[in-house]
Order: sequence, then C-alpha cells, then structure tokens
Amino acid sequence: EDSNRRLEIQLNIGDTEVMALLDTGAYSSHLGSLSKIIMKKLRTPMQEAPGIEAVVANGTKIPVKGIVGIPITRDGVTKKINFRITPDLAAPCILGMDFAIRFGLNLDCRRRVWSVGDSSVEHMFGEAETAVIEERCWRVAELCRSEEERLQKFLQENVESLPDECGLTSLTCHDIDVQGHQPIRQRNYPMSPRVEKAVREEVRRMLAEDVIEEAQTAWATPIVMHKKPNGSYRFCSDFRAVNEATKKDVYPLPRMESILDKLRGARYISNFDLRHAYHAPATFQRLLDKLIGPELEPHAFLYLDDILVVSSTFEDHLKWLKLVLDKIRAAGLVVNKEKSHSCQREVKYLGFIINRQGLKVDMDK
Repeated sequence: EDSNRRLEIQLNIGDTEVMALLDTGAYSSHLGSLSKIIMKKLRTPMQEAPGIEAVVANGTKIPVKGIVGIPITRDGVTKKINFRITPDLAAPCILGMDFAIRFGLNLDCRRRVWSVGDSSVEHMFGEAETAVIEERCWRVAELCRSEEERLQKFLQENVESLPDECGLTSLTCHDIDVQGHQPIRQRNYPMSPRVEKAVREEVRRMLAEDVIEEAQTAWATPIVMHKKPNGSYRFCSDFRAVNEATKKDVYPLPRMESILDKLRGARYISNFDLRHAYHAPATFQRLLDKLIGPELEPHAFLYLDDILVVSSTFEDHLKWLKLVLDKIRAAGLVVNKEKSHSCQREVKYLGFIINRQGLKVDMDK
C-alpha cells in the first residue's frame, strides 16, 4: 500500500540498479542511504557543498555533503545528473525536477502513467509523496579581521555621519483624498497620566522637527500610543474612520516570497531600517521603487521601511552599500541606526531570520 502512493522509478546509476523516488516538490536530486556504495563504485570526485542543507517534509534539516555529476540510464536514455550527496537521508535515491527536465519526463496523471522523452514505453505509477521540500544555500560569510576593520571604517564614514532627526524628501507627496466626505470628528480615548506625558513629549518633538504644525480644522482623530519593547511609546492616530472615506491607493507592495527566494546564495547581507517610514505604505513603497530602481534588484531589495543589500563578495558589498546609502542620503531619508546591521551572520527581515543554516520564522514577530 505504501509503494502504491509513491512514484518510484527503476533506473541504473552507473552499473547499479536503483529504485528511486520521484519528488516533484524538490528541484535537486539526492543520493541518500545508497550514496556511499555508489560513490565507492564510481570513484567520481565530489565537489564540497558547505552550507547546503536538504529540508525534509517534517522540517528536519539534513546536511548535504557534496555534489557529484553521475550518469543515469532509463529506457535506453543516459543523462548526467548533478546529485546532492546526502548520506543521512533515509531514502536511497530521490529524483527532483532536475531529473524530470533533463530526461523530458512525461506524466499523465489522468491515466496514471509516465514515460521518458520520445519513448513509447509507458509505466504505471501511484500518487507521489513529497520527501524533500526545498534545498537552501544561504552562505552567509564570516568576516576576517581585515574585513571587519574595513567595514567599521566604512560605517563610520557612511552611516555614523547620517543625521538622526526625522527625514524630509521632495521626491514624493502623500495626498489624502477624502472625495468630498463630510469632516469626521472623534473624541480622544482615555489615557493614564503617564501616557498623557508621553503624548506631550512626542508632540513637542514633532513640532520641533517640523513633522507637524498647529492647525484649526473640523477633522479630529483619536491618538493611540503604542508601547515599544524598550518601554517608550510610538505616537499613532486611529485613522480607521478616515481611511474608510479616503480614496484607496492601489500601488502594489512587493511579494515577500519573491524577495526571499532571490536571496539564495547571498554571502554578505546587510539591512537598513528607515525612520518613521511606515505611515503611508503605498506612497512610501512608490518612493523607494523610484529611488532604488529595478536596476539594483539583484543587490538591493525593498519592502516598505526595510532595505536589504546582498552580494557574493565583500568588495561588491561595500560598493552596493555605498550606492544605496548615497541614494538614501540624497533623498532626504534617515536610517534608524539601532535597527540597521551590516555584514551580519544573522539578519532579521520580513518576519524571518536569515543565517548560515537557512531561513526560519522570527518567533519574536
């Protein structure tokens, strides 16, 4: 019964006959418990693969020892497949989508048959079970002493010199179009004396930094003070009623899955958090897309107030960091230095943690 639920393919790896499991959920093919025997017979040199892991269906991560190009034969067709050598994998052999593409595998799920390339020979199969979900290679680099020294000098020259006050940009303007709606007036929510004091302090600060100005208007929205983990407060307004009357800005936000998928292979990772930048998501995303532009996408990724810079070499990383920081400075935006990190072994981004082991959910979010 168990074998009927699997799509198993009998093939020859070298001169060894193997029953392999086809996993359409895995891109790469893996040699598991049979790898030692196969490697000993073939005597094929293996390319080491530090930092690569296979993630199985239950979430367990299994280290990949290396990569080997091995010829395999099925129905008279021989092709070379780059197998991931994963000795701790329970299955003898798992064929990923690289095998299916290389061999031109034809699957007829309605008739429950499969064939290879132009071959007229068809084989019956059952339902496939996914064994390997995903292979991840996040080779986050560890800096040597000279690189650490160069990085510190770079940060002092390019980050520490950035202003700390609230930024002001002329590249965009945020409009609130209430479409002729009658003014909405709401009373403030009750507050404790401690919170009222925090409100007064924030109002004084924003007036001093020219973030707000005194006005007489028929519109009024209640203040909401959000307490941060460090005990301070973030000044917010409850604009839900106003938002209902406001014309929606449908500018799209980036897909987080797409950004995370493009980070594979990044060895040097830095992230920058922009201060006070989340209050108008569509407007701010439009600004950043205009500021950074698609030409930097292989090295800079934007999601609202989070900017991620990645590269494969240290020299390139400093170059892209400088370019991104120069654009931020020229736009009048301000980096939150406490929440920004350069060339880290572990980076938090979009609710995930990126490190040498891969990608995992940030449980603090």
